[in-house]
Amino acid sequence: MGCTSSVYAVGKKKKKIIPEVSVFVPFLRVPVQSDMQRTLRGLIPKDLADRITSLRNQIVLIAENTGGSAISELTKALEQYLCLVIGLTKKEYGLQDLVEFRWKELEDGRQEQVAFLYAGECSRGISHQALAQGTEIQLGLAVQSQNATLSVKRRLACEQLTFFTQAYFCLSEADNGAAAKKQLLFLKWKHLEAKAASYYYHGLILDKGTEPSSHVSAVCCFLAAEELLAESKKACLTFCLADPITRASPPWGAMKHLHNKIPETATKKSQMYGYLLDQEKGLQILPDLPEFELSLKPDDYELPELDPAWDCGKWEIAEQTLKEHLSDGGGEQQT
Repeated sequence: MGCTSSVYAVGKKKKKIIPEVSVFVPFLRVPVQSDMQRTLRGLIPKDLADRITSLRNQIVLIAENTGGSAISELTKALEQYLCLVIGLTKKEYGLQDLVEFRWKELEDGRQEQVAFLYAGECSRGISHQALAQGTEIQLGLAVQSQNATLSVKRRLACEQLTFFTQAYFCLSEADNGAAAKKQLLFLKWKHLEAKAASYYYHGLILDKGTEPSSHVSAVCCFLAAEELLAESKKACLTFCLADPITRASPPWGAMKHLHNKIPETATKKSQMYGYLLDQEKGLQILPDLPEFELSLKPDDYELPELDPAWDCGKWEIAEQTLKEHLSDGGGEQQT
């Protein structure tokens, strides 16, 4: 579910050591072969229904035979398929509820039904997750940089939290089977980590204040960060034990630093300002995290032009004979 560089240098001679890295990759989903001609017969031209079915089945065959590795072939087929299939989503054709779009996970063959709405919540959830993990890498680089200020680190942590929140919300709206549930557990784990980092850096900035209330608020942030970090470790274990079982990856990036720093700081500051916590009990309220304008934005994606075959003005739908109608029953005899 994303990883960064797994090679690093240690020692004076800078020997390269490759540690064990665990990566969760969701199953590849492919459409299930289906006979759309029967469903769409009499509603759209036969050659249009044939083309949609043919491309869908072509995608299935390429994915199953290559395990999804034939990227160029799949991309070409998907682009052609998309130009046709988006016509089924147009209200003016009235076909939205007629066709079932079933998908299966390539590894175990489990079939699931996915609506267009759910699919859309998924092209957005994955986009937000990618932005979150990109920001996570930026935060890791900022932690290692001597020039990065606390304000920069706090902002990156808060932006990362926002992206993971958006990703979790989008994917939780689409119930897409075991793989999606595993992915949601991953997002919950990373969301808790991001929130812990946000409160930690927010606490460091508040602690620079001179008023007792600033120190009390800072301690509240550190204690909240420590609690969130503990919850994130439990969430990581839950994610790893969920089907398919995966190994827990070692902390990396900013969290490699914060896994020790957060509990350390929480303990130190609680002891340092313990007297203030006793005196200012009314001020022991967890402050809100600041909100920032998101610096990373996904590139806009434009759907391709609708295939000209969807021009209703040129449609000539042949009438179905009684014999053809009876043959639609899958070979069953009717009297």
